[in-house]
Amino acid sequence: SYINTALYNMSDHLPVIMELKYDPNISSIKQNINSKNPKLLAVKDLLGRTVSTKENGFRFYIYDNGKVEKKLIIK
Repeated sequence: SYINTALYNMSDHLPVIMELKYDPNISSIKQNINSKNPKLLAVKDLLGRTVSTKENGFRFYIYDNGKVEKKLIIK
């Protein structure tokens, strides 16, 4: 109770913790994320803007099977 009181008195908000559990038997994803030939849907930067794969920077490669690859491009 001491920790709860200290958090309440020293902050204008309380920390929130979320625990997620995954059950592969209930998954709504029909395709296998490890499929051999996924189709690239988009390349995004840290702000979510669509960008070129040739520019320097941090990139998210988003595929049709739900896979997201994170890459740092330095040329």
